[in-house]
Amino acid sequence: MKEAREPAEAAPAPAGSGAPPRYCVEYEKDGPARLLAHLDLQEALERALRRARLPLAYTQGFHPRPRLQFEDPLPLGWRSECERLWIELERAFPPAETLLRLAATAPPGLRFLRVYPVARAQPPGARCYRVRGCALPADAAERVRVAFPGPAEAGGRAPVALEPGDGGWRVTLRPLGRAPAPSLKKVLVALLGEPLPADLDVLRLAAADEDGT
Repeated sequence: MKEAREPAEAAPAPAGSGAPPRYCVEYEKDGPARLLAHLDLQEALERALRRARLPLAYTQGFHPRPRLQFEDPLPLGWRSECERLWIELERAFPPAETLLRLAATAPPGLRFLRVYPVARAQPPGARCYRVRGCALPADAAERVRVAFPGPAEAGGRAPVALEPGDGGWRVTLRPLGRAPAPSLKKVLVALLGEPLPADLDVLRLAAADEDGT
């Protein structure tokens, strides 16, 4: 598995600001967890956080819930080597202790990787996937260029990039300006049609810089 980049240190909330401390929790999704729908995954993670007895911050109202923020969901059956979840706590708590507690409560198929403080949630600018179990059409590059046009200026990065490797294909998806990156499912449908192959194997890779490091 590709090792994720070490996160940059984030400045804690200023003293007296009233902002609850926020942490990023990174985890791997594989095995039985790949068959969890997004809502089921959210519930499984929430239960793990509760069992870990962390000082979670809660919403207000009649049905308070932990203050959590998730990344964009993965389709059923897809795996990920590094997903991210942002949590808010009532008070600062040691990240190493948080990770130990979460590791003891992890449901099958989820493995907690690291915990670190952040100022705010920061989704990656680009996401990379490894796709196996299908043969792309010979005109795949032209199809994605037409379906997902890139910037007009010379040298601009296309929103969809394809390259063979590791027994399949590596697909990189990038946002264009303020528009979000295309979804991989839409890219695969443009290339393979519907329904997608039943034995398709998709792994979302750890977020990386544009140079692939």
